[in-house]
Amino acid sequence: MKVFSTLKADQIDLARTASQGVAGLKAFLAYGEKGKAALPGRLSFANSSNSAFSNMLATQIQQHGYKVHSDIGCSSYKIDIGVINPS
Repeated sequence: MKVFSTLKADQIDLARTASQGVAGLKAFLAYGEKGKAALPGRLSFANSSNSAFSNMLATQIQQHGYKVHSDIGCSSYKIDIGVINPS
């Protein structure tokens, strides 16, 4: 992909806006300029209350006879619960 822009990522001041779209544009332009070096390190988005809720929900689904897999995926973005259809 080639990106043509007269605007550079460092010209966008996120302190002046709360827009997620502007933050996304800045991140996209930074990636276009610097490649993988512009990507943040692995972030953990899971918190204990969300994990506890997911575990409780998975247990309830299993009690109804379904097979359940948790934390599906290999990147920092994961699917919380996957339910297996027996048929």
